[in-house]
Amino acid sequence: MRGVSRDVRIAIDMNIDREARTKAASLLRRILEGNATNYQFEDEWPSSRSDSALDAIVNMLWFTYDDYPEYKFSEKRFRKEDVEMVQRCEIFLKLDCEYVWPKVNLARLFSMPSPSNWFHRMLKLDKRKAHLLKKKELEIESFKSAGDFEVWPFLRRNDYERELKNVSPVGLGKQP
Repeated sequence: MRGVSRDVRIAIDMNIDREARTKAASLLRRILEGNATNYQFEDEWPSSRSDSALDAIVNMLWFTYDDYPEYKFSEKRFRKEDVEMVQRCEIFLKLDCEYVWPKVNLARLFSMPSPSNWFHRMLKLDKRKAHLLKKKELEIESFKSAGDFEVWPFLRRNDYERELKNVSPVGLGKQP
């Protein structure tokens, strides 16, 4: 591609939407600093037909907050592991790493009942439901086994740790 920088060509070849990722990373930064509301998050999150990381991240982050009523993000609204995930997502979005986890709807995958949920184990009233719950657990385990799920959206821990050395994540309400 004549007239296009090498970095832009790499991003295009890997289906990375740099403009949308920059906007999303900035929004996550505002969340971590306590300068955004849940409504702003939902209204301002960019969409991209080419970059599957954006859909995967917004679907996974959906489990970390309440969508009603409107409120400003703050440390008390997040569990420690949720803050860490938001930080990893921000770092990931600043990079030109292709999202290589299996392409599934994470909101659907993780929101449906699983046998590990005690309430849903109680509901195993017949073999068909038990089979569906077991199938769901296998789908989740299959997804998680595609990489190191503890460092999602990064696939491998060493990739995440390498990038973590180059940045200084900020927690909620804490300035760099």
